[in-house]
Amino acid sequence: MKICYLTFEFPNDLGGAGRVAKENAHHLADFGCAVDIVAVATQEIVSDESSFNIVHILKKTRMPWLVYMNVLLTLVLKKYDVLVCNDAQSMFIGSFLTFIPGRANKYYGFVHGDEVDEIIVGPSRFKKMVRFDLFYDRFLKKSEKVFFLSRFMANKFCMNFLALDSEKAVVINSGVRIEKTIVKSSITKNFDASKPLKLISVSRIEKAKGYVEMVLLLEKLFDLGF
Repeated sequence: MKICYLTFEFPNDLGGAGRVAKENAHHLADFGCAVDIVAVATQEIVSDESSFNIVHILKKTRMPWLVYMNVLLTLVLKKYDVLVCNDAQSMFIGSFLTFIPGRANKYYGFVHGDEVDEIIVGPSRFKKMVRFDLFYDRFLKKSEKVFFLSRFMANKFCMNFLALDSEKAVVINSGVRIEKTIVKSSITKNFDASKPLKLISVSRIEKAKGYVEMVLLLEKLFDLGF
């Protein structure tokens, strides 16, 4: 199976979405798929990967339309069984391929958390000009599945993007290999039962998540002696 994995973030650029793309490409290659990663990144991609092919397109923030055209031309020149779009910009470009028969047989997308704010609440002037929202909705309608990294994210998204059939929404809680995470490498190795256990939780401070309320409740519990 020939798969194109399109992403607007990839290591060595910072960001979780790029890391998810790299890990997913590894998993697909492990299943025997032929994977091409088309990566739009601001930094040169330094990689000795042999399990998948990387096509690097330099990100030019002042000329997004030029980058989009470059990516689209790269995709049109080849045929794939599956197109995986790793972010909103990739899904925007992927929507144009749905107008061209035979470019890809199936479409899949990933949602990382900022899409509602960036597309509906406060879109940029460029997104308004190109009607980003309409093409994004088209990709959602044409996709086989759309993957979310949390149930909270999936629920919020489906409430705002009605173009997505909720049955297409799939939650996968992590795209990162567990053997490389801090949970296994740090906590389990250095845990000392004789000392107080200190935990740190990292999250977007978003009211709907109830995160602030949880911190306040914990503070009350500590005041009560728990």
